[in-house]
Amino acid sequence: MRKLHYKINFLLLALVVAASACKSQSQNKYPNTKQGVAQMAKALGKAPMSDIKKLAPTMEDCKAIMKNEEDAQKLYEYSEKGYKELDKMSESPIRGKEGQIEVLVDQLTVGGKNVSEESQEFPGGYTKAIDKMNKGIVMYQFSFVEPGETRGRRFDGLVYVNNKWVLVPKFWRAFRN
Repeated sequence: MRKLHYKINFLLLALVVAASACKSQSQNKYPNTKQGVAQMAKALGKAPMSDIKKLAPTMEDCKAIMKNEEDAQKLYEYSEKGYKELDKMSESPIRGKEGQIEVLVDQLTVGGKNVSEESQEFPGGYTKAIDKMNKGIVMYQFSFVEPGETRGRRFDGLVYVNNKWVLVPKFWRAFRN
């Protein structure tokens, strides 16, 4: 009887783990790569506002990104203000202008060996923000560009953290003071 009880508990635990894994996979159909970011960027232009809002970070996400809680709180509050602006919009603001059909992606790895080179591709305000972030965080920016061009409509502040994507555009502005 006792063995049966343990088997049932084990099976229940396995079901919970499997259900959790399935939920995580369905929310993260874009891999944490430049190619995954490019795919996501194209999809976000057509996405309903409810999907865009799912990219808002939680306080736990901000704590995972930032070195200290005070900076995490600043990032969280800045993000909340930005996402409230979405309530005024009827369609996704994350899209290119007419003719901008290609997507270019840059990445920056905090504490990585190429962080100086990588940060040159990001807005200058990130130089201060990088020092406040946890090592190992990979941030992306993507630009919608016309074919053959290298400049276009840019969106930065995309991070894969806590097994999901979060987006805080112009992330560095939370730390201007």
